[in-house]
Amino acid sequence: MNETYYIPTNFTDAGRVMGLFEIRNMVEAILLTLPTLYLCIILLPLSLTPKIMVTLTVIVPVGGFGLIGISDAIRHRFFLIFQYEAQMKSKGHSVEAIIQRLNEEADTARRCLDLCELEVLEPRFSDDFILKLLYEIINKRTGQRVKLPEGVFDMTTAIHGIYE
Repeated sequence: MNETYYIPTNFTDAGRVMGLFEIRNMVEAILLTLPTLYLCIILLPLSLTPKIMVTLTVIVPVGGFGLIGISDAIRHRFFLIFQYEAQMKSKGHSVEAIIQRLNEEADTARRCLDLCELEVLEPRFSDDFILKLLYEIINKRTGQRVKLPEGVFDMTTAIHGIYE
């Protein structure tokens, strides 16, 4: 029997403005837009309406990049999770056959993403990657400053009984 645990949608709202933007990014947006706004108002030799239109055309993208943050605007991560369903056709119902079928699904997704020219990152050790990822998601601020000690990965290997 599977139990589903739901994570509340606002669990990462701490330290954010309106629950959306990090305070650091809000400050960056203000620091980027105020000088740009000042320069547009002072230097544009246009009447009021065109000046407002040109200023907004310049300010909105600059403020958007400040709010999103440059690193988030350039790169996005998403994860594909495959679940074996009873109606999926596999060669037998053994664990190996199910793993093979799920790997085929992953290969299909990888090929489709490659056609879209999206980079697919594949960690060398998936268990270590998942542990590190969960640590960074749960501890967003601390996870950027304090990395997991290398011994943690050895401990999980010993628990799960997987050795090289």
